[in-house]
Amino acid sequence: RAAARSSAPGALRPPVATGGRSPGVRLPVSPEEGARPNPRNPWKRGKIPAFGGPPPARGDSGALPARSSVNLPSFREPPVPMVLGLLTVHLLGVAAFGFTCFGVFGSGSFAVHIWAGLISVMLVLFAHTMSYMYLVAMTSMLRKALAGENGPPALPGDPRGPELLGRSRALKASTARWALGGMFLPMVAFILGGGAHTRVFPAAVHSVAGYAVFAFLLVAVVVVGLALLRQNRLVEAFQSAADPTRSAGAEAPAGESAAPQTTA
Repeated sequence: RAAARSSAPGALRPPVATGGRSPGVRLPVSPEEGARPNPRNPWKRGKIPAFGGPPPARGDSGALPARSSVNLPSFREPPVPMVLGLLTVHLLGVAAFGFTCFGVFGSGSFAVHIWAGLISVMLVLFAHTMSYMYLVAMTSMLRKALAGENGPPALPGDPRGPELLGRSRALKASTARWALGGMFLPMVAFILGGGAHTRVFPAAVHSVAGYAVFAFLLVAVVVVGLALLRQNRLVEAFQSAADPTRSAGAEAPAGESAAPQTTA
């Protein structure tokens, strides 16, 4: 009878080989499983079990395996595509804003003017926001790499490390006002367009504001673009200083290794 009841459709069955717990609860891992690398993070040993378990495997000296001799997990390659993409969006935004100010004439131009203004404001806002966040992120990553927050510190005792970090912070500070202006001023000009359309104030106010913002964006795209390119060169200098073998390998002729191979 018990076998018939357990095999009936919808019957509740006791968990099998789970110690009486729900099958969805994970039991503590074995020492062998705790010593295996975590597939999601090769540098993290073992997994965190639900009910305790063995600590991560350690070496003969009692210390966890070192992540790398150089703590640059996010600087494997210079972020050139990101910089080029941001510069492209900057140029598209400025071109769309210029078309909104000077290129809309004729019948049906009012609807085109509104749509061109909306698209240009979105492009400019996205470009300046992402550019400033890029500079902030690169500066933070340099600081963490030098401080060794995620592993061994990079460039310990080397004066080039603090110098490069200071230059990165200076780039971020010099770009802040232009990036914030690029985020805020185009929206102001767009909002003033609504006031001019409803005749709250003369349309000349909106026109003058649009021309002034366009001139500001021309200067801002140069300042922010140069800051992005300089930041990219700074990251390359940091990579070369922290990992000399990288630059040596790049200078080696094709088909030859950077370091000579020694035979026993």
